[in-house]
Order: sequence, then C-alpha cells, then structure tokens
Amino acid sequence: MNSIAHARPGLAPPHGAAPDRAALHAAVPADAPSLRERLRHPFARRAPTVATLIRKHRLWPALELVHDELVREFGSVRIEMTTSNPADEFRFVCFDAYLPEIDAEHVVELEEALSEQVTERFGRALSLRLLVTLHSDPNHLPLFP
Repeated sequence: MNSIAHARPGLAPPHGAAPDRAALHAAVPADAPSLRERLRHPFARRAPTVATLIRKHRLWPALELVHDELVREFGSVRIEMTTSNPADEFRFVCFDAYLPEIDAEHVVELEEALSEQVTERFGRALSLRLLVTLHSDPNHLPLFP
C-alpha cells in the first residue's frame, strides 16, 4: 500500500543506496496527474511520463551507471529528466546533466563514452530508450520541456 508521503511508488531509492544518488531519484519528475484531471478523464490514455518509462523499460541500472560515472569524474552534477516529444512513436527518456566549466569537445567525447558503456552493459534495446545529453551552459534548455 502506498502512502501519501511517497507519491512515486517504485522510484524511491532502495535501502542501502549510496547517499549521492538522492539527486538522481529527485530528478525524476512526479508522474501523478492531478485528481481533477483523473476524474475528468478516468479512462483517457495518457502520454508516458519519465517515471513510467523508467519502470517499463527498467532504466534504473543504466541511469545509476551514468550518474555514478558523472559524479565520480565531476563531483556533483545537476540533472533534469524529460521524455521525448509526445508526437514521437518511439518514446525515450532524456537524461540531461549540467557540468560546469567543461569544454565542448570533452562534452561530446563524454556523451559518446557514456552511451557506449550503456550499450555494452545493457544492450542496444535499452540504450535506445535512454538519451544522455551533457552541457555546460547554465541557461541551457532541455530538449523536451
């Protein structure tokens, strides 16, 4: 049974998880629609949210791998997660990380290395469901707001 205090079932950090992963779990936006919206359209098909895509495609291990690699190299990172454009037939999660004071060449190399690690470790099917983007611009807007 879920409690009101924990509105995101299945997305809480597991017991014994590393304390630095709290930021990763906090970056997943809540996927509960408002009560008014659920009452108005009880059987409406909703676009998948970040949380539902993470659960459906079992993306947590890949997200933790990317997060741990970034934290190991840069200390702390600011993370934002969004889903792809609702018009897209093939939905995926965009993991967007802000890395202060990093040059563009290193960003591209790091994005490619992280994507390769996810593909090698978890397979091509899962890596297609996760897009890792890195940037160093504090005014950067995520790909899919």
